[in-house]
Amino acid sequence: MGSLCLFEADDVDDDDDSGDVSGDDDKTVREKRVAMRCSRAVLDSIHRRLSTTTTTTTTATTSTNDGHETSTSLPSYKPYTSYRLNACIRSFKHRVKTVVTMKKTLNRSDDKRYILNDRVHTLAHGHYKI
Repeated sequence: MGSLCLFEADDVDDDDDSGDVSGDDDKTVREKRVAMRCSRAVLDSIHRRLSTTTTTTTTATTSTNDGHETSTSLPSYKPYTSYRLNACIRSFKHRVKTVVTMKKTLNRSDDKRYILNDRVHTLAHGHYKI
């Protein structure tokens, strides 16, 4: 996999023992080293995930104990949860009411939004106006 990594070249010297660096500079250098290590760890995990995953297909292949591979179909993606119970609490003149409705909703993992022409308002994926 020919990917460009931001941290291929090590240009941070970990053995920086110069005595003329002030306390603020030491803290800045230390923070840069920590940020560099954390970013390398993140990139390593991203590269590891990318190297182990393949393209998503509608079938999954699993290996059995005897070495044969079996193909099973994955459940289809449903953009809508069939129905979800929504509870709304309202009050009017110091009387509290709970309004319970069944509503067809998007999956919780589906967070696609479409920006309208006014560049301010958005609509959820699957909204009737889209």
